[in-house]
Amino acid sequence: MDIKKEVPMERNLKEDLAKLADAFFENIIYDDSCEFGSVGTDCKRPFGNSYVEGDILEILCWAADGDDEDFTDSQLDYANDLYCKKLVPYLKEEWERLHAKTTIAATVPDSNEFKVGDVVQLRSGGIAMTVENIVTNAIRPFLTCVWIGDGGKLHTGNFFKGALKKY
Repeated sequence: MDIKKEVPMERNLKEDLAKLADAFFENIIYDDSCEFGSVGTDCKRPFGNSYVEGDILEILCWAADGDDEDFTDSQLDYANDLYCKKLVPYLKEEWERLHAKTTIAATVPDSNEFKVGDVVQLRSGGIAMTVENIVTNAIRPFLTCVWIGDGGKLHTGNFFKGALKKY
């Protein structure tokens, strides 16, 4: 993302983009008006009226610098540039950066790696369980464990690996 374009001296482009991104994510909605529904944004929020540039400048807490407490052309151009040219590339860049961090974190082996057949228990204590299956292709990987409960009954449960420790 090219951020070298002229920015008013009192503005920090990265901070302004972060504020707009926060406003955008605060307005993600679930719309159940069709079949199973969809996740999206309310097209009227966070920039809720026909004066989008003014709404953006208010989100940025930038006071109007013009006559009669109006925003100047320079302020409006800055807001328009943020919204129309810089916000989407910023969101994509942030997503990729965060995704890369979580991918790296997910691939770093920890001292509590589990294998099928390991005997484990909840970190908070409890009965010994045997790892029956490890599901790694889910958004949040988990382990399926089995144990014998009271009366000799076989139980099965799914647990995130962070909740378990080796017995």
